[in-house]
Amino acid sequence: MRIAYLILCHTDPDHIKRLTDKITDRTGDEAFVHVDGKCDVRPFAQALQENPHVHLTPCVPVYWGGYSAIEATILLFRTALAHAGQPFDRFVILQGLEYPIRSNAAIHAFFEENADKEFILAQNISQSTDPKEIHKYSLYWYLDTPDKRWVRLLHEVNRSLFLARGHIPHFKHSYVKNNNGEKMAIHQGCAQFGVTRDLAEYLVRFHEENKGFNRYFHSMYAPDEAYFHTIVYNSPFVRHTPDGKAVARPHLTDFENLTYFEYPTTVTLFTEKKDWAKLRDSGFLFFRKASSESKELLDYIDAQHLLQDNP
Repeated sequence: MRIAYLILCHTDPDHIKRLTDKITDRTGDEAFVHVDGKCDVRPFAQALQENPHVHLTPCVPVYWGGYSAIEATILLFRTALAHAGQPFDRFVILQGLEYPIRSNAAIHAFFEENADKEFILAQNISQSTDPKEIHKYSLYWYLDTPDKRWVRLLHEVNRSLFLARGHIPHFKHSYVKNNNGEKMAIHQGCAQFGVTRDLAEYLVRFHEENKGFNRYFHSMYAPDEAYFHTIVYNSPFVRHTPDGKAVARPHLTDFENLTYFEYPTTVTLFTEKKDWAKLRDSGFLFFRKASSESKELLDYIDAQHLLQDNP
């Protein structure tokens, strides 16, 4: 079992170093890191340069809620799939401010026990009647160009005229078509997920062959929570997801895959040793958010893993 960790980040190079050192320690796994192209990559390159199992990819600018996150993720997939040496069995997407809950040995055991499982949950929002879901695909957002005057005006119209009133017109179809003209329902879930090599190759190939499909998501709100999910849930791979089908659930946290997080209003930053019991008992492999401010907690987690692996 070899794992390729695909990490998107834009901040805290010291934490990225700690995270990548942790997940590649004595595992045979590799970490591929994409730094937001709007950031200075030099502090990250300096922090990561001593670990031969960590690889920086070329950087593209990534905007919150924009299609650029898809481009960065596809770049990570391509880089890992083309990496020399023994092929990877599992590809795990992380967003930088994560840390393992389980030890490396336990993570490997989990994936070996679930070798064919695709850890990507989603719901069909094409069938939703909730304005909070409908607006994501039915309105035009173009979040990769937020500083353009016409885009700012578009956002203001979307929010004041449509979202505030709870009436969302369908300027776009409630489905997207693939290259063969087949309709695909839009599905949504969490941006962190873990897939097999077969599905990783399928996602990259689909991206390359379905340009019209890609264009649909350029104007969507937060496509990193829908693009890959829509592909998977309109493919034979859906049989290997945890539910085997799309399931409607009320909250984003109900679609956690491998990474635990809490989202009352913003994603909670875990920092203290007292958080460990909750994380340990969550049943997940990783958690977010963690950062350099989480040293007390992360030191304690590392100590727990050392005890588990060396009883």
